[in-house]
Amino acid sequence: MDNPAAANAFGTLGAVLWSLQLLPQIWKNWRRHDSQSLSSTFFLSWAIAGVPLGVYNIADDFNIALQVQPNILIFLSLWTWSQCKYYGDNWGIKTIVPLVTSLAVVLAGAESFGNRNRHPCDFCRYKRAACLLPGPPPCELCRRHGKKCTFVEGPNKRRRVVERVHSPSDDGLESPTYHIRAPSDAEMRSQSGEMSSPLNDMHFIADGAESASLVSPTGSQRECPDVSMPASLDAKLNHNAQVIGLSGESDPYLLQLYQFDEKDECEFQQLRIRNMGMDDGVPVQFMLQNNSLASRAQPGDFEASESDIRNEVLNMVSDDVGTRLLNLFWRYVQPYFPILSVEYIMNDKNGDPSTLPTSLAAAIYGHALPFCVFDDKLCVDVYTPPSADRLFKLAWMAALSQFHTPSLATVQTMLLLIQRRPTNRHVADTPFKWVMLADTVALAQCLGLNLDPSDWSIPPWEKRLRRRLAWAVYVQDRWLSLNFGRSSHIQECDWDVSSLGPEDFGGLSGLEDEPAISKHFLHLASLTEIVSKIQLNMFSVKATRALSKSLEASFEVARPLRIELAQWSQDHPDVGEQPSPALPHHGLDGNGSLRLAYITAKVAVFKALLRPKSNEAPAEARAALRTGAMAVAREMYDFLAKLGPHHLEAFWHSYSRVNFAIASNFIVLLFALSPTLPDAEDALTLLTQWRSLLRIKSRSCDLLNLSLLRLDATFVAGLGKLIELTPAAAEAVLNRKL
Repeated sequence: MDNPAAANAFGTLGAVLWSLQLLPQIWKNWRRHDSQSLSSTFFLSWAIAGVPLGVYNIADDFNIALQVQPNILIFLSLWTWSQCKYYGDNWGIKTIVPLVTSLAVVLAGAESFGNRNRHPCDFCRYKRAACLLPGPPPCELCRRHGKKCTFVEGPNKRRRVVERVHSPSDDGLESPTYHIRAPSDAEMRSQSGEMSSPLNDMHFIADGAESASLVSPTGSQRECPDVSMPASLDAKLNHNAQVIGLSGESDPYLLQLYQFDEKDECEFQQLRIRNMGMDDGVPVQFMLQNNSLASRAQPGDFEASESDIRNEVLNMVSDDVGTRLLNLFWRYVQPYFPILSVEYIMNDKNGDPSTLPTSLAAAIYGHALPFCVFDDKLCVDVYTPPSADRLFKLAWMAALSQFHTPSLATVQTMLLLIQRRPTNRHVADTPFKWVMLADTVALAQCLGLNLDPSDWSIPPWEKRLRRRLAWAVYVQDRWLSLNFGRSSHIQECDWDVSSLGPEDFGGLSGLEDEPAISKHFLHLASLTEIVSKIQLNMFSVKATRALSKSLEASFEVARPLRIELAQWSQDHPDVGEQPSPALPHHGLDGNGSLRLAYITAKVAVFKALLRPKSNEAPAEARAALRTGAMAVAREMYDFLAKLGPHHLEAFWHSYSRVNFAIASNFIVLLFALSPTLPDAEDALTLLTQWRSLLRIKSRSCDLLNLSLLRLDATFVAGLGKLIELTPAAAEAVLNRKL
């Protein structure tokens, strides 16, 4: 309470009035041995009504007089109720006493249960975290951050809602205004471990923030931010936050000794240091600086200014069309590539695209254009749709100018540019994509995405977004590494983000099948961890040199990897099945690329096993290897054969195109290494069937053109002329007159 004296006075007065109201009646009932036809139900309801009032008064830490008042009400009401039962209903003492005692215990227990875990320590209250105190202080969070565990401060005061607030900051910039919105059900579930307080029902976001993750729904009411609300690293307008490296010129261990304010920030010169605490003995800090400090950084003479690019995007895509494209992206791309923050971009189905950064908006529009046919308005209004290639170029130009002052939106844009469809469907990706991925990994490291933010003092939505972005970068790096046959940009020892879980997906699209769809990226991330081991243990330069000489050693390395793949398939039976029917509501199923990735991982293992000369290996081992490899090749054929239009027209990860090409070359390899004529005939039959299937499917899907082109080039050149075949394979070619 703001006035303790007044609270005590009114609380005491209320307690006296309750007593004056019920005590005379209790006295009169006792003297007359008659309850005078009073309703026992009425007094029982009074007793029950005291419970929520007591919970509220204690939870909000009201003065003792107000906390005691509901207990007096409960006690006197139960006493009067027992008199009504004794005098009016002729209940016996042996019945009433145990019953009243039981009721008192139940009501007191309910009050205690409702009040449990309502008093976090001062540091946990500031951090908006659950106060885990298994024994004497300090609690878990204070111990981890090296803070003193105290219980001095009261709960946060409620603040009045205002229309708009501006307050100049120390650096001359206006502090951002803030929107309020109610959290989604998923957010409430994901934050169930956090303390409950009146402010937990609100989320704050800077007005006009230049980050895709920071778009809030339009609202007329704004609120002053409470100093106890953890601030976002990415929300401050015209600022950027870069993680401070462990070996750089700014020593994190020295910075730990700096004097930080209540917001865990230390300001000096034109910089701010944001302290995130210790992560198992490793200090984590970010340097927050104004973007204007990089205004003279070179290179700075880009093709066009940000405003020019923005105007061109607006000329190509109006806000109305942009809103619809944004909804299409959320519906057909986001469930499989969840790199946006649902909480702040798509709080409802009519998100405002004008609040998106230019680079991100252009990239989103480019990815959403292929799905215009599924929008009832765009399917007839957009006769000449804007050029996706031009939108992607504008996105690249806008993102490039942000490299000096990157934000999460910059990484999101880069991931979408890497994911874009090829400009020439018949040509493999150029090295530019691999270089662009290197830029993305570097940006992610600058922003600290390689660190786990679970314990940081930032809003829950930003923790989830950072973790998903980290895994999106990791997934792209590992699969493109496999596709290009290059060493990964990411070192495992420096990538410290724990595995994703359902709690990392905070927003729902409103589709009834959303829980099933959201599993896609979870499964892909876990599969990518296995692929990373395959790439490291079987395809690094040193591993290839060692394993290519010994089939036995290759089997030894492959065995645990094959077990992991089998276990992954067993743990995800929905992926192990052949393509599912079209999902309801939107008719497309984007899980095909996940199934393809799983089969490609198995193909990679067998490619490594086929490298050694197997003549020295036992016949049983050679036969088992051949049988297993052919089984995987047939699995790939069956998978493609069962893909329908609702699969092929859905979202596919960018590396899927090369995965199909890998499958074509794998079947050619099996044929070229055929040890016997029956084996050669079998492999050649599968190869020709695979080629025919690609010809049919590729007519309606650009995804398969590269795979078909690779295969056609081999047949046109002549299998026997282009490739050194085994005698059995050469005989099979002659028999087929190929």
